[in-house]
Amino acid sequence: MTSEQEKYESVICQEVSPEENIIATYYLATNDNKYDLFDLAWNLAVGQSIGNPNTRSLFETDEMILAHSCKILAKKEDLRKKKEGIVKIAFPLVNINLDNDGISQMLCHFMGGQLDINMFEKCVLKDFQLPEKSKKYFLGPKFGIKGFRDFVGNHDRPLLGAIIKPKVGASKEVLLEMTKQLVEGGVEFIKEDEIMSNPDVAPLEERVPYIMNYLNSIDRKVVYCFCITSDFPHCLERVKKVHELGGNGVHINFWSGLGVYNAIRKLDLPIFLHFQKSGDKILTNKRHDFHIEWPVICKMARMSGADFIHAGMWGGYYHEDEEDLRKTMSALKDGEDYEGTVPALSGGMHPGLVDAVKNQFGNDVMCSCGGSIHGHPSGTLAGTNAMQQAIEAATKKIDLDNGNLENELKQAIDKWGYIKSKLPEEQKFNIIIPMAGRGQRWIDAGYTFPKPLIEIKNKPMIELVLENININGNYIFICLKEHIEKFSLDTVLKNLKPDCKIISIDKVTEGAAATILESKSLINNDEPVIIANCDQWIDWSSSRFIDFINKKNPEGALVTYTSTHPRNSFVKINEENQVVEIAEKKPISNIANAGIFYVKSGKNMIEAIEKMINQEIRTNNEFFLSTAFNEFNFEKSKIMTYHVDEVKSMGTPEELENSWKTNWTKESNEKI
Repeated sequence: MTSEQEKYESVICQEVSPEENIIATYYLATNDNKYDLFDLAWNLAVGQSIGNPNTRSLFETDEMILAHSCKILAKKEDLRKKKEGIVKIAFPLVNINLDNDGISQMLCHFMGGQLDINMFEKCVLKDFQLPEKSKKYFLGPKFGIKGFRDFVGNHDRPLLGAIIKPKVGASKEVLLEMTKQLVEGGVEFIKEDEIMSNPDVAPLEERVPYIMNYLNSIDRKVVYCFCITSDFPHCLERVKKVHELGGNGVHINFWSGLGVYNAIRKLDLPIFLHFQKSGDKILTNKRHDFHIEWPVICKMARMSGADFIHAGMWGGYYHEDEEDLRKTMSALKDGEDYEGTVPALSGGMHPGLVDAVKNQFGNDVMCSCGGSIHGHPSGTLAGTNAMQQAIEAATKKIDLDNGNLENELKQAIDKWGYIKSKLPEEQKFNIIIPMAGRGQRWIDAGYTFPKPLIEIKNKPMIELVLENININGNYIFICLKEHIEKFSLDTVLKNLKPDCKIISIDKVTEGAAATILESKSLINNDEPVIIANCDQWIDWSSSRFIDFINKKNPEGALVTYTSTHPRNSFVKINEENQVVEIAEKKPISNIANAGIFYVKSGKNMIEAIEKMINQEIRTNNEFFLSTAFNEFNFEKSKIMTYHVDEVKSMGTPEELENSWKTNWTKESNEKI
């Protein structure tokens, strides 16, 4: 601890009053050898409250520091010598006037200027907890899920929303005709697109009464959210105007600021409030080293009064990881502090997704559609009917393979396809990870541990790989007996996957394909198989890959990326994304295998490998798995590719250094 840190000793504690502090949870990381996790936490705590982390002001008293500095909720020794990890920081409530300064000031405290300091490689805001007494400043949704269901009279099935398309350019007359067709088809919610606002072709003051006169004349209730996205004061003026003109809903994009939702909610108007997320990735993209997790934004939107929120999408052209979307749903619906916010799923929603969405996330979701309604082969009304028919089929558990589907739904399925509705726990794969290589290049480079146990980002390589795969399945590891006996590799694997099967072999085989044959007794059946290398990391969504398999239903699939380096295997594809040729170490295209393979039937995989071995088809004197796929009849068996943006290889010391140069240390792997 530096001399300046010693002056701020009170910053470090293990407990604070939850009634006097906002407690924020971060993931922090550094790649600077001079600093560790404690230094990051200390700079964040001090710098985002009382003072300069490196220089104490003469005006700073000990009493002031004690009362106003943030606190690190950890033992100092638990943070030392770590380069990354979870840290909780307590922000004294005395520093933030939530009644007047609200979320804007809170965010400034959470993600402020200290993050400009070079020692920070990563800072992710993962969650926050408000003191009970401060929750009175945030009223939560006026209506929420319950209020909306009561309003439209739907209490027992997924909700149906529609988005006005085209985004801009439609006159009030066109908007009205579109609205009539949507309402006739049974939508319960309509929102204008986020970029409409107040165009000359359909000014807000003209279109509100024009649309609402019609909606007030029908025998059921529909929420129509007029877009009023603007600067803060204009938003307040416009929501009052919408109310004055008889409107029942408004729609504001998040660029207007989270504070505007809370301000509108405090007006207490009988107006449904929709939070639109378009553009949020500038703040929430997981690929950014500095970001706020999307569920945190959802939590803030909910407590600020949003009745609806564009939560994300699953299965469409815009696709959230399943687990991430579940966290978002939880932020919007769980807990008793506020009424639940309606999660609107949008971004490629179509009738073929409704059943799977219902099974994944329950009834308390709104299927919000634009393109699949207006782009239906028979038009907007037919598109709306198709969505209602899909909701009805999902509610009554009608199989979409049923040939007696109503015509509008059948047309939609023919155009967009559908995802087989399986609950996550119902869908399992045999997942084989061959890891029985000698690792001679690692031995030659001076490493003590075998490759799967090389430490990266403070984890064994195999743990990083398994986190990256993230697929529910029966895991089968094929290992060298000497690695099990000498390094307790089996114990490591059992800790990571308690139900896994471990196959021990006495010697190195003649290649990965031959190694996989060692699992024949476990996979020579009709169950699907996924084979993954033990030494690569892929920038992908595994759940999206599974959705791809379910939707396309191929006999096999290869995860691929763009490369021409001859260390890889390569595929040629036709216009329908189907494989026509595979070559090992020969760049017949710029489409390279990423190291994850899927086969619909394990029996077929075994048969292909045995055919290749019996024909002595080798590359560099080895039997490679990729070339075994050439034994499939590409004209009869649909083998497809699933493309990803980035692959980090860890197969050799050189590849590891190039891929993870700032996040691993050779020294940590040289001693037992």
